[in-house]
Amino acid sequence: MSVIFAVFLLPVAAATNFPYTIPDRWNGGVSTNICTTPDVKLCGWEMKLVFSVNVQSIAPHDFLLTNAQSNSRVYYIKNQSSNGDRSAGQELCIGFNADVSGTSPVVISRLVFTKTSSDGQPCPATVSGAYADVLGKSILFYEAQRSGPLPSTNRIPWRADSALNDGSDNNRDLTGGWYDAGDNVKFNFPMAWSTTTLAWGLIQFRAGYQAAGELTNVYDSLRWPLDYLLKCWDSDHNEYWAQVGDGYADHSQWTRPEDMTAARPSYKVTIGSPGSDVTGETAAAFAAASIAFRSEDQGYSARLLQNARSLYDFAYNNSGTYTDSVPAGDFYNSWSGFTDDLCWASAWLYNATGETVYKERAMELISSNDQVEFSWDNKNVGCQLLMYEANHSDAALKALVENFVNRYRSSVTKTPTCELSWYAKWGTLRYTANAALIAMVAADVGIEDTKYREWALSQIDYMLGANEAGRSYVVGYGNYPPQRPHHRASSCSSDLNQPCNWNDYNNPGPNPNVLTGALVGGPDNGGNYADARSDYIRNEVACDYNAGFQSVLAGLVDLQARGKLPAHTNPCFK
Repeated sequence: MSVIFAVFLLPVAAATNFPYTIPDRWNGGVSTNICTTPDVKLCGWEMKLVFSVNVQSIAPHDFLLTNAQSNSRVYYIKNQSSNGDRSAGQELCIGFNADVSGTSPVVISRLVFTKTSSDGQPCPATVSGAYADVLGKSILFYEAQRSGPLPSTNRIPWRADSALNDGSDNNRDLTGGWYDAGDNVKFNFPMAWSTTTLAWGLIQFRAGYQAAGELTNVYDSLRWPLDYLLKCWDSDHNEYWAQVGDGYADHSQWTRPEDMTAARPSYKVTIGSPGSDVTGETAAAFAAASIAFRSEDQGYSARLLQNARSLYDFAYNNSGTYTDSVPAGDFYNSWSGFTDDLCWASAWLYNATGETVYKERAMELISSNDQVEFSWDNKNVGCQLLMYEANHSDAALKALVENFVNRYRSSVTKTPTCELSWYAKWGTLRYTANAALIAMVAADVGIEDTKYREWALSQIDYMLGANEAGRSYVVGYGNYPPQRPHHRASSCSSDLNQPCNWNDYNNPGPNPNVLTGALVGGPDNGGNYADARSDYIRNEVACDYNAGFQSVLAGLVDLQARGKLPAHTNPCFK
């Protein structure tokens, strides 16, 4: 794994410890100057302030206010270009005025720096350009997929609270999480895989998010599905709620999530009706995220790891396929079985704990066969790569990873001229992006670094416009981006008082709302693509489509920031 830079709570010279009560208080506002002496190097710092009361507005002195709405308890302040870096031990003072109603004391409960570098490590350069831009846009796509009560920091103006009664049919709170794709169902199997894969990208390429200025956003993004998945696991009763919504009923309607009228049943797996695939994948998500959050929130990290352990035990000791109990077989059937999910979970728990039992389990479950895809269904090559990383002397595992990447580089179908590695007709770009992630991580652990990174870059370049049609396959980015993705909410009017139905589906015009950052399914093997809402094979979007894609982008930004971006080998790159 790449270095995980520390995010830390800082001592304050003017106040010994947190929580810190601002002394200069009057009816209508506060003013303060907080000085800190960090013990690590700061690189283009961003500070998170958590207040005890709602603050109507805040005016920092000589710094920039970002990622906050008025009347919030959480605000972010970041440096100007002239005062970004600080050496370890160098004092940094932050002053601000804030408007607060009432006379209650104003307490800063937390102050966290979110951009740092370990001593001895250079600060990564701030990066702009296509890869950083699309990285931030991909995070926005996940925000557009949010279910439940939206936060005050919601950045998607055409979305509102939805599905607030999820789980009520079983007296549980199952609000939150992500809608799966262009529909309004919460399928936990692909959601959990997407969460694991995004966490992997954050662990491996954290510096890329930092250099793009997206570190805070990606942590907020990951908490959304994680908080929901934590609600789904009832360790006291050995029950895991694996799905909310009926796929058949949902797909028979075309409406925004805010207007859903169909029943939203919740489905579970238990000891008597197990689902090692969906529970194993969720355990993997908890374990991977526990690593990613260690430097951000140690308490949350510990909670994730505790739940990863208990859910893993449930998955491992009660083997079975979840679609025997949950009506997801026509949507997300576990075609590869559940052994790969348990291997994947074992590998992540080994990474999170270092405990030999998980390493031994992973090696018992690991496939010795070459793999053809890395996806929500099949995680075998992911487990092979993680276990090779744990044991670089295992030549057999190294060969399996090499065979997988080399197959995509050389053997799979290529589109004419611009050479997309084309694997399958339904959502082909997600398979290519996922394979590119395997290539990027493999390069990081010493397998064919230059060739693999060049190939991964060529595939991302294809998706961003270096293709036969000269168009972007990312909504809201580049030349001729998709305007009619197969996606209910974005196809509806932004006026929530207006109806949304099959008339919106059949509307020949662009979607009224731009689903920024969504990667569509992509072209056929001839490089042909139709921007048609009805073409769900080539123009649907989904949470799993963006997961590997976003993680590769973070890796490319990391390379760019370090001046190590490889040569562009896509023949259509300009």
